[in-house]
Amino acid sequence: MKTTSVKQKVRIGVSIITTLAMSSALPALAGTSRFVEKGQVLATADFIPNGDKFFVDDKAKDGRGAYVAWNVPSIGRSGVCADADGASSPPSVCNYNFPEGRDIIWQLCVRDLNGSKPTVCAPIVRERT
Repeated sequence: MKTTSVKQKVRIGVSIITTLAMSSALPALAGTSRFVEKGQVLATADFIPNGDKFFVDDKAKDGRGAYVAWNVPSIGRSGVCADADGASSPPSVCNYNFPEGRDIIWQLCVRDLNGSKPTVCAPIVRERT
């Protein structure tokens, strides 16, 4: 059985978002995303357009970490903002500098840091920088 590294999984996630960015079927949601499993909030993420910051927070002590895969298609930039420091740490903050008024597509995901469980993601969010 072939194993996939976390870096490869993140690249796959960014590729999927890039592909979906070309679709007109994306919801026009704003600002905050939460991933809930069996009634427990595992992770949260916020995008603040004024300052172009992501706040990613791993909320559960479950051996998994949270990340946001993001893409700004009009300028060809994409990346990942991750929080794998555990549930008792403050959120990770990633500060970017995007041109104003551009679409940003992002998705909050939770991945198993040991690779034994599949990566799961919240719905895709699309908003403006």
